[in-house]
Amino acid sequence: MENYPADITIHIDETLDDDQRVRLTHTLILREGVHSVQFQTHNPHLMNVRYDPKRVSATDINRLVQHYDFTLFRPLGLPHGGLHTQMIGL
Repeated sequence: MENYPADITIHIDETLDDDQRVRLTHTLILREGVHSVQFQTHNPHLMNVRYDPKRVSATDINRLVQHYDFTLFRPLGLPHGGLHTQMIGL
């Protein structure tokens, strides 16, 4: 039986700079079942994630983004220890 990847688009309310997007991308890629993460060039609030739904759920990915902790290097305007997100594609 073949495994088919699934895709989800997550909207992040906060504006992340390049370094923050790279750090978040690396964190998600390390999650078992996540195949790729890419922020849209023309709309950096949108993040596309390809994943194996047998190994990780869209809800788990969204929660990981919501709970991503920028506390150690938290710039002005970002919440303490998390992001506000909405899943807009399953």
